[in-house]
Amino acid sequence: MMGEQNDRGQTQLDFVLGFSILIMAVMFVFAMAPGLISPFSTGQAANPITADRIADDLSGSKAVVSPSSAELDTEFFEQPDDEIATAIGQSDLDRINISVKETQSTDLVYSAGEAYPEERGQVTVTHRIVSIDGETHWLEVRVW
Repeated sequence: MMGEQNDRGQTQLDFVLGFSILIMAVMFVFAMAPGLISPFSTGQAANPITADRIADDLSGSKAVVSPSSAELDTEFFEQPDDEIATAIGQSDLDRINISVKETQSTDLVYSAGEAYPEERGQVTVTHRIVSIDGETHWLEVRVW
């Protein structure tokens, strides 16, 4: 049996094919891993749930004369910002701006909360319609 030669072995084509499959598998893992982890990672993304909750609270009960009307209680915006933050349940992590604007000209009528930054990152904006002295206005809540 010594004279017999085994002609089977790894050829260059086998090596290239195996290495290519390995590289493609590694690239697939690196490409898919961020997408798999991102739903569980926390970041500085804006929060649409918070913006909707605040807008609903303000237009439904806290900043209106009565829940059955959309008439805005202007005294709500005359409070200090810290009292407004307590009333809407603002957390220390969220920065919030509440604005009331005219629907025709979008002129600012009332504002509360932090000033909207010039450098805009991820911001969630929610609108509701309210009434002031029978005129329609936009209630705008921004969370960033």
